Amino acid sequence: MQRYSELFVQRRDTFGLQRPHSRLYNRVHRPLTDAVLYQHLRGEVTIGLSSIDATGRTKWTVLDSDRGLQPILEAQDGLSKRGIRSYIEQSRAGGHLWVFWDKLVSSSVARRIIEPSGPGLEVFPSGDIPDEDGLGLLLRAPLGVHRYSGERYPFIHPDGQPVSPGIVRGQIDWLARNVRQVDPTPHAGRLPELPSAGEHVVYERTKMESSPIQQWVEEHDIREVVERYVRVNRSGVGHCPWPEHHKHGDKHPSFQVFEKSDKWWCYTERVGGNSFDFLLAYHRLTPAELLRRLRNGSY
Repeated sequence: MQRYSELFVQRRDTFGLQRPHSRLYNRVHRPLTDAVLYQHLRGEVTIGLSSIDATGRTKWTVLDSDRGLQPILEAQDGLSKRGIRSYIEQSRAGGHLWVFWDKLVSSSVARRIIEPSGPGLEVFPSGDIPDEDGLGLLLRAPLGVHRYSGERYPFIHPDGQPVSPGIVRGQIDWLARNVRQVDPTPHAGRLPELPSAGEHVVYERTKMESSPIQQWVEEHDIREVVERYVRVNRSGVGHCPWPEHHKHGDKHPSFQVFEKSDKWWCYTERVGGNSFDFLLAYHRLTPAELLRRLRNGSY
């Protein structure tokens, strides 16, 4: 358990519990004990681990493919050419590619180091998904049972064979003996400089929204706005209002409202925003058109 924790656990004060027959998690605000980790590894529950620690830094970075293993194999080859060791974990729809750092690194720097080798893949820690309490996006802890598929997913070699015949203990033992942590310092030193704050896209968007739009957002509760169009449960989860986001319909609710941060998010399409952004997307209006409608008291 010590070996497992040293590799994967970023913080012990909170974790996630995967919902039955779902890909989503409920945030749990109690200690992540060894007893809980044992439950996970025995398949009794499935937990999600925080992708950052309490300081916003991380000791691992993961690329996630939902399009099979080929993108993961290509990303691993690209990382290898840059001198970055990585490890493949099979997943329900493809794979996860893990990189372990030998020192804590900021989540933004970690993403910038890894992203060029996995264009189009999701990266953990992820900076674009809102989190209810600002605790970092959850990632399914390895070697447990996925509640949606009912399967365990091992770490594998590039040829698809498990790294160990052992289901849990053998896997942990192999990882403890073979994982080589990477020094992020030289890779971070080669990163291009970011634009200055005055040129940064997010900064410009903030400037534009410190206006009637931002004032309207601050005056209207996001849950009340969204619930005019989407039925959500006590956790803010509901079915996505955009059927074009889903090939076979939103069978498992993939839309969520985060009241504390005044944000919403579609997990399938990976888009989200504030209440104004929701109305823009729902009504397919321009900002000027929507603002005129809001001034007339209609939305």
